[in-house]
Amino acid sequence: MKKTTLIFLAVSVLAVLATLLLLPSRPREPVYDGEKLSYWMQHWNRGMYGEQLMVNLSAKAAVQEAGTNALPFLMKWMKTPVRWSTDVNNPSWALHGFEGLGPSAKSAVPELVVLLGQKGSGNYPSFALAYIGKDAVPALTNLLGTNLNWRVRSSAYEALTYVGTNAESALPCLLICLKYAPARQDGRSAIV
Repeated sequence: MKKTTLIFLAVSVLAVLATLLLLPSRPREPVYDGEKLSYWMQHWNRGMYGEQLMVNLSAKAAVQEAGTNALPFLMKWMKTPVRWSTDVNNPSWALHGFEGLGPSAKSAVPELVVLLGQKGSGNYPSFALAYIGKDAVPALTNLLGTNLNWRVRSSAYEALTYVGTNAESALPCLLICLKYAPARQDGRSAIV
C-alpha cells in the first residue's frame, strides 16, 4: 500500500513538472526601476509646461530599456478597445511606447497595418506607424496598392501624412492612387 502511494505521488509530481515545462510561458512585463512597463505608461506625462505636456524621462527610459521586449505588450494594449470613459486607455499607453521606441519598433509594422481601419482602433495605429517612421512606408504603400476598403485606405493615407517628409518614397504610389481613384457621384475624387 505504501509503495503504491509513493509511486502514485512520484508519477503525479512528474506529470505536473512535465506540464509546467511543456506549457509556453507568457512573457513577463518588462520592469524598470522596480516598476512594470504598464506603470510607466500610466505615468508617461509628468506635467505641463505652459500648454505643452512634459514627458516623464524615467518612463521614456523604461520603454527604451525594454526595447523590442515591450512590443508584445504594446500590441496587446493597442488591440484593447476603450469602451467606457472609466476604462484604462490602453491604446494611448501603447502609443507612448511606440513614441519611445521609434524606428526600433519596426517589427510591429505588419501587425499595426492589419489594425488600420478596424472598427474601434481609431487612429492609434496610424500614429504608431508614424512614430516608427520611414520603415512603415513600404507596408503602407503596399496596402494602398492592394486594399480597396475605403476605411483601411483612409487610415493608410492618414498614417502617411503623420510620417511627414519621411514618407517621400510613397510619392509614386500616391500619384498612381490619385490618377486612378474612382470618381464619386458629385464628380470629386474618391481618395479620402
